[in-house]
Amino acid sequence: MKRGSCRLCDSVNLDHVFSLKPTPIGDHYITKEALGFEQKVYPLDLYKCSSCGHVQKLDVINPDLLFKNYLFSTGNSKGLVDGFKAFAQQTSLPENSLVVEIGSNDGTLLKFFQDKGCRVLGIDPADNIIKSVNTITGYFTSSLAQTIRENHGPARLVIANNVFAHMDDIEDVVKGVKTLLSEDGTF
Repeated sequence: MKRGSCRLCDSVNLDHVFSLKPTPIGDHYITKEALGFEQKVYPLDLYKCSSCGHVQKLDVINPDLLFKNYLFSTGNSKGLVDGFKAFAQQTSLPENSLVVEIGSNDGTLLKFFQDKGCRVLGIDPADNIIKSVNTITGYFTSSLAQTIRENHGPARLVIANNVFAHMDDIEDVVKGVKTLLSEDGTF
């Protein structure tokens, strides 16, 4: 599928600015036996919105192809683990606060908040990654945000590291964050 409007402002004033050769999905490694077979490739064309300036790909790839069987595990990156630990230690939240992470991967960041006495909840579509914290396997939407708020209460902190660039419906995600956050919450 190819979008016809900007993800941020919905303008149709989009200018093609750059193309790379179509390529297979990154991080989808093939087996030795599959080396001789051609892999499916996807367009890498960038467009700039003349109305708001947002640069984006308009080709929408099924997110399940990208994230359902995700290979990267946050806990295997010392730099991320150290950075997430420092972030959690520097964040001041009352005990028992709800912290929600969109795209939580294996729960490495949330584990540090859990260790501080916070209630934590991850949302991640990868069902192959072993998670160290309570996690909903799926995609964050405004509907899911409402369900989370009804079942767990409002969140004092909602985190989304390196996920907005992969989302097609940013407006619905932001609506969900607004629904989920407490009045004194932080995104």
